[in-house]
Amino acid sequence: MTSSTEPEHRAIFWVDMVGSSAPSRSDKDREEARDGLYTALEVVFRRTQLPWSSVGGHPEVHHEDRGDGGFWLIHATIPKNRLVEALPHLANALDEYNRSASKGASIALRVALHASEVNFDRHGVSGTAMDFTSRLLDAPEFKEFFAKSSAVLGVIASDAFYHGVIRPNPDHQPDEYKQLTVNVRDTGPPEAHVRLFSIAASPPGATGRWKRPYLPRPPRPVRAALALTVLAVPLTVAPGEMPPPACESPPVQIRVRVSTEKEPIIRTLAQEFESGYRRMDGCRRADVNVVSASSPGGAREALHQGWLTRDPKEVLHEADVWLPDSSLEVEQVREALRVNRITTVGLDGSRGSITTSRLVVAVPSEMAGRLELSGHTITWQDVLGWTRKGYAFGRASPRASSVGLASTVALYQAALNTPKLNEEKLTKGDAASRLHTVEQAIAREDDEPGKLLCAMRASPPDDDLRGTALLVSEKSLIDYRANAPLGGDACPPGDPAAQPRLRPFYAEEGMPVFDHPFVVITRTPKPATKRMETIDAFHERLRGPDVQARLKAAGYRDASGGTTPQQDDIPSLLPAVELSGTFLDEPLLDAWNTARKSAQVLFAVDVSRAMAAPFPYSKGTRAAAAADAIALARPLMGARDEIGLWRFADGIGAGDRSLVSVGPPDPGRIDRLTDRLNGLRPTADGGDLYPAIAAAAKEMRGRGGGSGPDESTRAVIVITDGAGSGAPEAAELADDLSAGPPVRVYAIAFHSDSCAAGLDQVTRAAGGTCYEIDGMTAMRRALDGIATSLWGTPP
Repeated sequence: MTSSTEPEHRAIFWVDMVGSSAPSRSDKDREEARDGLYTALEVVFRRTQLPWSSVGGHPEVHHEDRGDGGFWLIHATIPKNRLVEALPHLANALDEYNRSASKGASIALRVALHASEVNFDRHGVSGTAMDFTSRLLDAPEFKEFFAKSSAVLGVIASDAFYHGVIRPNPDHQPDEYKQLTVNVRDTGPPEAHVRLFSIAASPPGATGRWKRPYLPRPPRPVRAALALTVLAVPLTVAPGEMPPPACESPPVQIRVRVSTEKEPIIRTLAQEFESGYRRMDGCRRADVNVVSASSPGGAREALHQGWLTRDPKEVLHEADVWLPDSSLEVEQVREALRVNRITTVGLDGSRGSITTSRLVVAVPSEMAGRLELSGHTITWQDVLGWTRKGYAFGRASPRASSVGLASTVALYQAALNTPKLNEEKLTKGDAASRLHTVEQAIAREDDEPGKLLCAMRASPPDDDLRGTALLVSEKSLIDYRANAPLGGDACPPGDPAAQPRLRPFYAEEGMPVFDHPFVVITRTPKPATKRMETIDAFHERLRGPDVQARLKAAGYRDASGGTTPQQDDIPSLLPAVELSGTFLDEPLLDAWNTARKSAQVLFAVDVSRAMAAPFPYSKGTRAAAAADAIALARPLMGARDEIGLWRFADGIGAGDRSLVSVGPPDPGRIDRLTDRLNGLRPTADGGDLYPAIAAAAKEMRGRGGGSGPDESTRAVIVITDGAGSGAPEAAELADDLSAGPPVRVYAIAFHSDSCAAGLDQVTRAAGGTCYEIDGMTAMRRALDGIATSLWGTPP
């Protein structure tokens, strides 16, 4: 929260739910309505580029909840026009929510708009402007005006806001506002301007009741924001066209969880399926809510989605259909169901695959030339021999990705010269030494293959990645070569002329196949008949010849093994290897965890006053969240790993930064770490961010690590408010980090836009990642990515 002794100019956006305290509403109704309201508001704010991360301390927005509503104070640097532009989107969102909400949880909303000087102090916000806006919102005249309508949204704007913001812009439809005199009890001018947004109103020329077509809607307990991103639907029809039909019964909703790689095309196909799957009266029969995995992995992903366990504090994203990259993930979940004795959840994969892909060894063209590679075939023994010539590999973690798991199995089978990987093969004789040699050749490991390709795309000409072969899927390689986004929109297209060209190579013995199964999640009680019919229809659509042709054109293979004709050097037919049954999951991952590189990790925690700001979880502050994040990550470290703790802020000298020196996680060091984390208190004025990162990286470089087989990965994990991260020294620090001995730098920032402002440049240069977080769910996702990269398993 901003703290100031001088008034500050803010635009005021104050909302109140109509009838929230009505006796007809139960507490459950109120909880559902609040959830729906905040989900809709967050999506609308982000859609119109209004700042949302408002839980104290944010320079652009301050938010306070009022139980049945709340207010947002928007900084003067944000155009006030955006508040007005948000109103029709908000009306759409409320109307969409009401279509599937229970009767007692429906929402009608009043909004007041004003802009003036407000006062901040340690208790919150005050001032005449706040009193005036509150009374505008509660004015009896406005309530009566609203009550006479069937609108979902009523807006009252102060006279100053109307004449200064709304009236000058024709796009705001100022003529739709009606002047109204209200009683504000001497806090300001009584003249105000009101407008109603009634989505159900008939457009010109229509007869009878007109309704918008149904839009994708998340399941009521979830209120997933992704499903609301399609709310921009025209409210009128073109001249001469018939209005949409009145659809009284809602479409059947199915929830589809999909891998990151397939999300873009599956989302498009789902929208087309919705449009074409209609009843005889023209009404849509289905809503398909497509959500990509928030965290990678098989059994762990199932746990996070609530398939196996239910944590009331976590948002659940249960699925009706699961579209993973490989049946290997399905086998992991089935085993987890068995071990946990879950009998109410099942996985039906009898419908088979919707498409296929292959593992491929993607080699930078210069590296391929120096290795004198020709054609497109190699042997796995050849691949392992590249390390003796000074080259390395990049691979996704086998705990986090089907591609990473398949890569690890293929490499281990070759290293141990065996087609089956059981506990004996993985542990007896010199197996541990051979696997350790394989893991030392892994120069880059991430939780998703797309991140490897994204790093390659951004690598400068002298980067070590130019001498690294990446084990990825054909589909992701094709996306890279087509300069398409990688990992959804996480890695945008780059400069095709600057990024290294990658050549595909395949093992003569055969390459692992990714079968992309269509899996139906069954539960007790069984899904309704209409839902199963919709699921079957969606499957039939994905298996249809036109969709199969589009999947092939997008870089996947068809059932016969044929691939896209757009890549001349990717062979259409080649030997494929099914990995199912060739390894035991738990022994393999145990062997991998033993063989991988150790990690030396220094946590650096911001203790500036900004870290005392409230944070939305049980312990309440950013500093406490930072301490808990380290506590979550600490148990993942093995005996060969090392850990240390720093603090930083203005006024904390170099000699006072270290709280726990870097060393093995023995009981004594862990006890000290716990005590220091519990004692973290934000006290200083500024963050001292970039000097602290530079000093931490220098500290880790000084520790060495050697060049032998036991060399550790050295890393700095910074947890910071992130304000001021756009300082000019970001570029200088990035140059220093990329030039010196390798130390990975990861940043977890509470301040929005910190990554784009400079931290992303710094972390990328050091082979790490920057994460912006606004809640513990986002914190866990950040830890997922970091911990998977360093320790092999997320918290």
